[in-house]
Parts: sequence; structure tokens; C-alpha cells
Amino acid sequence: MMKSVFFIDSKSRHGAEQYRFAFENSLFSAKDVEVLVKFRLSSFWGNILAWWKFRFRLRFVLKVRESLLSKDGGCIYYFFNSPENVKLIKNRMHAHVFLGHGESNKRASLHPLYRMYDYLLVAGPYAGERLKQYGLLNQVTLSERMLDIGGAGVANIGLEDLLITGNGEIDPESRALLYMPTWEGGLKEENYSTLDEPLLGDFLAETAAKFSLDTVYIKPHPNTGNRIRQQKKRLAGLIAKLNALGIKVVIPKKDIGLIPLLQRLKLRLRRWDSNPPTFLCAIVDVSAAESMAAKSGIPSIVLMSSKGTSCAPPSYVALKGRSVIRLNGWSSMRDLATHVYRHTHGSYQRTYIDYFRDDENDKFRRALIHIENRHTPQDNTLEVDPPMRNEATAM
Repeated sequence: MMKSVFFIDSKSRHGAEQYRFAFENSLFSAKDVEVLVKFRLSSFWGNILAWWKFRFRLRFVLKVRESLLSKDGGCIYYFFNSPENVKLIKNRMHAHVFLGHGESNKRASLHPLYRMYDYLLVAGPYAGERLKQYGLLNQVTLSERMLDIGGAGVANIGLEDLLITGNGEIDPESRALLYMPTWEGGLKEENYSTLDEPLLGDFLAETAAKFSLDTVYIKPHPNTGNRIRQQKKRLAGLIAKLNALGIKVVIPKKDIGLIPLLQRLKLRLRRWDSNPPTFLCAIVDVSAAESMAAKSGIPSIVLMSSKGTSCAPPSYVALKGRSVIRLNGWSSMRDLATHVYRHTHGSYQRTYIDYFRDDENDKFRRALIHIENRHTPQDNTLEVDPPMRNEATAM
């Protein structure tokens, strides 16, 4: 079995959230993995907490260079498209594999670094079509390097240690609407968050009513407010508005720190001491949250921000385009809630969900066997990286 190394370079204090799923989904045994982290003060404690929970081998480095990797080969997994990755990719004794945390139609899913990895482990059928459509990789290269691992490559929603705010008792058999907003992105053109949509609160309330629900579970992205701090106040304002409209709101305790302290105190949060709610529908932004919902068997409706555009390939649009909506394209939130209800029950939702269903990591194991059988360590003295040379020829 090839040695496994995770390389992590993230400025976010929540960067560890992006690779925890690899242990939570039992893709790797923590004792067999070394996590190599580019030291950044902002993300230091997040990685320490992840280590404390899973007990993998952890190594912080100040300077990234190819000699950090052992000379006897192995497989290094990347979870972030950082420029620092290039320094390690020069080490040809290792197989270099990108492992994301879900399927997403964001612009970030078209990163040029995808050309440099030996293999791309993706969730579902759309990643390859997207990369081909936008000219990042051609069909020959995709067939050689891209491996679909299904739901194994999708992070989990997280339903433990919950808080609730709003009036009314907690129903032990509670059903709820799930809302999973993404963050505002590192760049203006990568902002897919709908937290600043003026009609968002009314839409969620009307949709909950259409499903005869009085509870909304909000799972915000851990990076919410990193670039636009106002997003944190908007999150608090959304919760307060839903409460005012008679809707109870559930939120993970670990995400409550995203809300400013003064507004947090006003929400009068209390512990959710019952079973996690059953979700009838997920409202998601253009993000990996869509595949996260699918992995849990939850039909989803995609909210398009008035600011952003989707990089969805044609086959996705053909299957699921009817479930993609813009709030500013509707004059009545009640009519939109009816549309959501109808398309939540569309037969195509099951087709999409099946792409990410739990297969007990069978596709992932087969992908690792494929990589191990095909990877041949190269002489590091080569001036031209063979995979990159083939890529240039193929393109």
C-alpha cells in the first residue's frame, strides 16, 4: 500500500474542515496518514483540533519544498489549489492526487492547477464534462487522470451538537427545511452566497409553510464573513427574521461563532436535545452543498445569487436545470415556494442523488488500486515532468 500524505495550505482558520471528511468517511485510517501543513497562524489551531480528534501524524512546515517528501515514494493528496502545491508536484517519486470535498458548479471548480495533478478524484459525472467544456483538460487526459469516487468524495452535513432558537417545543420527530449558504468567496467574482438576497427570509418562510414545516436548519459555510464581515450580521439577521415569522431555527453549535456576540445573545439559543430533524428539502447555493445534500438522500433546490453565474455543464442543466432558481426572477415568494415543492418531488432528483449514494467506499478503493498499479516513481532529476509533457502534447 502506498504511503499517504495530505498537504494542507489554507489561510482560513476553518481549513481543517476541508479534509476532516476523509477520516469521517473512513477513506483513510488516521494512523496511516501524515498531514503536512504549511504553517499559518490563522489556521494553526484548527489543524491542532483536527489532530486531537483523529490522531494522524501532523507536521507543520515553514517553507514548502519538494525534498519534504520521502524518497521511497507514496501518494500525496491535495485539498486546496494552492500555488505551494507546485513545489511538491516537482517530486516525481510520488503520485500527486487532488481530492476535493464535493461536486460544485462554482468558478473555483475550473482551477488551472487541475492540469498539473497526476490524478483527480471527483464526485459524480459532471466534473470531467465541466473541465472539458471550459478547455482545461481534453477527453484523452480526462480518461487517463480523472476517477469518479462518488459519495466518498463528498463532505458530510454534520448533525451533532445542535442549538435551536425560536418559540415552541422541540418535536422529537421533527421535520425541517435545510438551508446551506456558501461563503462569499475569496474574490468578488467567486461570490455565490445568497445571504445578502433581500427576499431570502420571506422565501424560506414561504417554502417551509408549503411543506407544512415550522423549522429551518441552517448550515452556514465555516468561512462565512472571511472576506465580507457583513455576511455574519446578515446570517444573524436571517435567523432573527425567521423567528419573527414563527419559524424555529436550528444551527450547529460549532458554527454559532460566525454570529457577532451581541446578536448571538439576542437569539436566546438553547440546546437541541432531540434526534436530528428529517429534511424534506435542501435549499443550497451553487456549491458543494448540493452534493452533500444528495449524499444524504435529500432533494435539493439551487439558489442562484443575483451576483454570480453557474459553470454547470450541459448534462447537468438538462437533468437538474429546473431546480435552479433566482429569487429576483420571481415576483411572488409564495408562487416560488410552490415551484420548489413541485420540483423537490421531481423524478430527476433521484437520478442526481444516486450519483452520490453511499457505496461503502467501493469506488474510492478501486481508484486507489488503479493509482497504485499505474504509478511509477520518476527520477527527480528530470527537467520536464512527464505528466505535464504529455498534457502539453494532448492539449
